[in-house]
Amino acid sequence: MPEKSEAKVSYYITDYEKRLLSVLCMGDRPVQASFSRMLPQTDEAVPSAFAVGTILVGRVNRVVSNIRAAFVDIAPGVQGFLPFGNILSPIYLDDGSRTHQDLQMPKKNIVQGDCILVQVEKAAVKTKDLVLTTHLTLSGRYIVLDHADSGIHISQKASPKQKARIHDFLSENGIAASAFGQYGCIVRTNACSLQDFTPMLNELAELQKALERLITYASSRTLYSVLYTPPADYLIALRDTYALSFQRIVTDIPAVYEQLKDYFTQHGDAESLEKLFFFDNGKKTMSLLNFYRLGERIKEALGARVWLKSGGYLVIEPTESLTAIDVNSGKYTGTRSTKSGAEETFFKVNAEAAEMIAEQLRLRNLSGMILVDFINMKEPKKNEQLLELLRTYTSSDPVHTSVIDMTPLGLVEITRKKIRKSLKEQYDEAAFHE
Repeated sequence: MPEKSEAKVSYYITDYEKRLLSVLCMGDRPVQASFSRMLPQTDEAVPSAFAVGTILVGRVNRVVSNIRAAFVDIAPGVQGFLPFGNILSPIYLDDGSRTHQDLQMPKKNIVQGDCILVQVEKAAVKTKDLVLTTHLTLSGRYIVLDHADSGIHISQKASPKQKARIHDFLSENGIAASAFGQYGCIVRTNACSLQDFTPMLNELAELQKALERLITYASSRTLYSVLYTPPADYLIALRDTYALSFQRIVTDIPAVYEQLKDYFTQHGDAESLEKLFFFDNGKKTMSLLNFYRLGERIKEALGARVWLKSGGYLVIEPTESLTAIDVNSGKYTGTRSTKSGAEETFFKVNAEAAEMIAEQLRLRNLSGMILVDFINMKEPKKNEQLLELLRTYTSSDPVHTSVIDMTPLGLVEITRKKIRKSLKEQYDEAAFHE
């Protein structure tokens, strides 16, 4: 069992109320978490149905020009939403209803009855259907391979010097923008800090072979066949976090430990393998949740109220159409004897709340439209400073988040891209069934 110590980045996978919980921590604070269901009587996780990244054979149910979208059946009684903007280089398949001659004819637009390859781009959120795309991609730690593009793109977070190094390496190895014909690739942020780009090149070749096999194999598959299922959420989180930044990866679930060991070995990830530990709770003295003080934080993340160090608190209430966040000064009084003292008190609480809000958006995976009711301040400059602070805190979120503005009523508008379900929805969905 690893020693308890301060960590730069730590990752924990454990059992939480008969659900599989994975938590990414910065220092001792959870910043990202997810739930999945575990099979009864086992410690194996059940893959999420139609998880983001899943590729399958669907059939166009109807095309609705008024909303510029199509509805695609992906399973009996299950449909997905396919916006026209997501229809790029669609791959048509034969469902037996069209002749060979029909399949050879070039098509500009999909029509009702078409069987096509689709990928889940966003999970079903609340009452909205999951979002599909015909723009197929396969992701690795360093590369995203793109079937509908022919260019090579580098993460926007890369510095000009890093971009130049990567371009030089690709050119030296004979990889030009058109090297893959209809395929393109995106070089991810993880690749930018590599001293040796060979792992990136190897991964690119593996992804290319995998995508070609998938497209070839699709021609013989029937309607609703699943051709690609992404790794479990905890593997994706580990893959997408730069390996060298981890101090430890800890689990107390034997099957997960073995899966992680096999995954790191298969991908030649010696760095992560060295940081993988099994938390041995043989004496039953303390659970992993309590040892790393995760249980209380996750319980808070599933509730409505979040306390601030100052004594103030947030109330977070998701609704069907938006998430409302209310900031309260609570027990914090500060200096309120003068007008300027009151403004300074309110700003301090609001500034602390802004940092906590950015943390909670990511931890709870809140998305869509978010309205924040900060404590009212009279000075316009203080409001401008608060908005800038909020933009700074949300800029490190890997999911695109925009702080729009403050309305005349003093509500701050935030939007966060919808990709996966919120932590609370995952918790409810992963409920244990006897």
